[in-house]
Amino acid sequence: GLEIDGVPFPFESSTPLYPEWNIASLPHVPDDVAREVQKVLLDLESQALIGSRLQQCYTEKCNGTDTACIQDCDVQIMNEQEEIFPCDTSVSLALTANEAKQNGKYVGFRSTLSYMELRNMQEDTGFISLDDDSGLYKCIRSSGIYDAIVCPVGHFKQNVENVLNGCDNVGLDCYGFQCVCRPCMKAFDVDVFPIRNGLLSDVNDACAKMDVCGKLEQKVVGTFTFIDNRKRDNVNFEVKLIRAKDEKILDVTSLGNYTYQFLVSSYELGISILEILADDEQISQSPMRVEIVSLDCARIYNDKLLVADDEGNCICQSGSININGCMAYSTFFPVLLTPLAAILILCGFAYIEFKRRKHDSIWRVVPSELEFDDPPIVIGRGTFGLVLLSTYRGTTVAVKRVIPPKTSSGKDERNSKLGTGDLLEHHNRTSSIVSQRRRISNYMDNELLDALRQVQNEMGEENPQPKTALP
Repeated sequence: GLEIDGVPFPFESSTPLYPEWNIASLPHVPDDVAREVQKVLLDLESQALIGSRLQQCYTEKCNGTDTACIQDCDVQIMNEQEEIFPCDTSVSLALTANEAKQNGKYVGFRSTLSYMELRNMQEDTGFISLDDDSGLYKCIRSSGIYDAIVCPVGHFKQNVENVLNGCDNVGLDCYGFQCVCRPCMKAFDVDVFPIRNGLLSDVNDACAKMDVCGKLEQKVVGTFTFIDNRKRDNVNFEVKLIRAKDEKILDVTSLGNYTYQFLVSSYELGISILEILADDEQISQSPMRVEIVSLDCARIYNDKLLVADDEGNCICQSGSININGCMAYSTFFPVLLTPLAAILILCGFAYIEFKRRKHDSIWRVVPSELEFDDPPIVIGRGTFGLVLLSTYRGTTVAVKRVIPPKTSSGKDERNSKLGTGDLLEHHNRTSSIVSQRRRISNYMDNELLDALRQVQNEMGEENPQPKTALP
């Protein structure tokens, strides 16, 4: 509802409107000079109005420095004024007044009103104060607009960023002026703010009663600050964190300037209650709430299979196993079974080879362990060889030997590997021979071979066969 000479003021204001600049003459300035300066300042608004119309005509009708056009505008604008006030206004004076008004960013000047109310307001807000040395009041110059703001009782000043950007944040134009919008907020006795480190919520304003004042992950430490707006010096603050299972007293640290800090951390999921007490009495906006959510283990350890348990410990989720990091069963079993199957196959082959060697050891004959008489006893013969009597590991056996044919040159083709035969076990040499067939491979030295050939030649084809035929 504020107005300036009947024109609504476009901004909100916590105080009445006062003239911005007050011009006063010093005692040594002559009175006639002071009166002339006062007259010029009072006439400036009217002269600037004529100058504004002249400038508008130049812009709309004249191109650049068209002298003829400019003269036409001067005559037209000056003749249009039914009454030129003040009467001594000229084109050059009107243009100068308009330029001064624009550069000075003011409308005009008027006679001075009483500044007593303004002085009282400035004293109350700290703009002027009594100098103890001189006994005079002096202005307190602030380094910036933020420092110049003094909030009324029951309100507190917002931070620098919110104050300087307050008008932009609410979409108000300052029209080239420096302005502030709602720099002060109504204060509680104590204002509680969450600091962003560790907190997931975006809370800028003070926390109200039963608000969710912050959101934390399990075991993550969140920092909260609170300000005692009543500026009490000897107050004892206490903060309680009340959870479903227990209650915890939090340490409170004084940061100075009536500002305090406490840390919150919990593993218990859900809503926890914060109570703040000043001298054993809860502050006006207490209690508040803090929400605890699951720890984001996948983000922290860069492992999408990690999840937090009820106590905030990172574990592998269901369907996975921890092997220097979480691994899904669908990946683990193929990785494990492939080498295991290869090992089992190799073991199978090794076992089969072992069993084969073990079975072979039953019938495989070691030639060096065959004992023959000297000369060897022949117990049978065939077309391709002789059957000799021998002893093998204490057992009487029959050994069939194949005699290699002689070469065309008359020389024996002597080969260390002479053939294969049957191994017979003899219990009664004259009546019966009980044998078991076994494939064998043996060796015979040259002297024994010659003896066998000689015996075969002496016997000839007419000699009778042994009583017991060998298969």
